[in-house]
Amino acid sequence: MRIRGRQLVPLELAVMATRQGRIGDKDAGVRAARSANRLKRQWIVEDRDAGRMPMDQYIRRLLKHHDLPI
Repeated sequence: MRIRGRQLVPLELAVMATRQGRIGDKDAGVRAARSANRLKRQWIVEDRDAGRMPMDQYIRRLLKHHDLPI
């Protein structure tokens, strides 16, 4: 079983650190952004095919019952 956050967080941090490949290691930032976007698109399709609710609905439901740092 893979843990999505474990895959996505390092990529997103690299994207933020390089401002999507505009500063610092530009190649790493661009590649991290592409990889992160590919994973997110893949997971949206997987969730839909598995009959899971979309993430926006999930977050909306969480916000009703919890104080999330958003």
